[in-house]
Formats: sequence, C-alpha cells, structure tokens
Amino acid sequence: MTFDLKAIGTVHCHQQWHFDAPRQPGLAENQAMIEIEPACTQALTGLEAFSRIWVVFVFHQASEKLMIRPPRLAKGTVGAFASRSPHRPNRIGISSVLLKEIRGASLVVENHDFIDGTPVLDIKPYLSMYDSFDVPLEGWLKDAAPEFRVTFSETALQQLAFLADRNLPGFRGFLEQQLSFLPDDSERKRVQPNSATEMTISYRTWRARFHLKREEKICTVLDVFSGWKPEELAEGAHDPWQDKEVHREFLKRFQG
Repeated sequence: MTFDLKAIGTVHCHQQWHFDAPRQPGLAENQAMIEIEPACTQALTGLEAFSRIWVVFVFHQASEKLMIRPPRLAKGTVGAFASRSPHRPNRIGISSVLLKEIRGASLVVENHDFIDGTPVLDIKPYLSMYDSFDVPLEGWLKDAAPEFRVTFSETALQQLAFLADRNLPGFRGFLEQQLSFLPDDSERKRVQPNSATEMTISYRTWRARFHLKREEKICTVLDVFSGWKPEELAEGAHDPWQDKEVHREFLKRFQG
C-alpha cells in the first residue's frame, strides 16, 4: 500500500546541515520558523492557544536504512524502529517543540531538532494528559555509553562567539553534541588524536581542539582554529565554501 503525501509547510532556521541539528528536540535553545502553505492556513485556527505542538516532518537529507548504530551505542547496531535515527525506511520524524507565537501563516517554534528546508507533513497540539508518560528506561539505552560533561575554555568561548556573530551559530551546539558521548570515536566522527588525552574534531572548514579526562568524564574544548592551510587562504584562492574571508578575519583577531 502506498500513500501520496504533500508538505503543508517548510522549516526555516540557522541549522543548515544534518550535523548542525540537535539529536533530539529540547537539547538546544534555538528558534525556527515554520511557514505554512497558503492552502493550509485555515487549519491553524485555534492552535495559538497551545504552548507546545507535535511536528511531523521528513528527514529530507537522510537515507533509507533498516539497521542503525545510534550515537550513544558503543558497539553493534539496532533496527531502525529501535532508534530515533533520521535514517529509516520512510524517513519520517516527529518532534515536540515549543510554540512561541503565530505570525500570520508562520509558526515561531523553539527547542527544535530541524534543519533549514525541512518539509513539514502535519502539526498537532501537545496534550500533557495524553502525551506524557512516566516509564522506566528500556532497551539498549541501559547499556549506552556514559555521558561526558562538555566544558569550554575562555578562549574557546570567545572564538565561538566571534564565529556565531559571523553566521556560524551552530558550532558550539555541534561540539556539545558530538563530544558528550564517545568523543574519541574516530570511526563515526571527524576526530584525530593529537596525544593520549588531546584530540581535534572537524566542523565544516573549522577545527576544535579538546582535552579528555576519561575517568572524570569531562571533555574540555580548548580552542578553535582554521582548517585551511595558509596558502589556501591567500587572496584570490578558490573559495568553495565562500567562507575564507571569515577565516582571514579570525586569524587576524586571534592569531595576529
């Protein structure tokens, strides 16, 4: 049996790539706009009275898979239906997000896990009397990798704030997500060891150096640096990501 579905709206937000999005809604303080198609705006009537909504959407940048290795699973795989991965047979997601306001045909939502351009299939109000359950931890999560506490040096905070002001707001959230579980997993992450306790992780054309205290489960981001080589940042050099000017400005600010 097959069904034809059409998007009733589209997400607009700062998260551009799949690695920018939080792994779950509620893990980041972010904001998005859901623009509803004109033919469906009447369906918004009464929704403004709710403070939280369910958004049903398509993981449009994901692939269709049956077996998954979740980020918190150190070894092995589980079936897609035993995970919350975006990679699944029909690539359909559902997230509970805060509804801050409705501006005409657009919904302002917060604490989401979307990326820009996400197609929205449906919206439903969140009802705590039916949608909230107190259940014990079950499944493979009981054997999940322990969580690391991610901290930042003052230098790293200044550098990340500088980049956030220059259209790179997702860098800090990316580091918090990637380093909170299995931070030294070079098999699934762009991570390279510098020493037994210090490593470098890649984010687009940027790099972040971090230090691990494995026994204490603490990961400290030490600093951020450019992933481009000096000769690649020369004036007139090819700029496939259209970001080399920011790299030059960053170097002058923090390494000049």
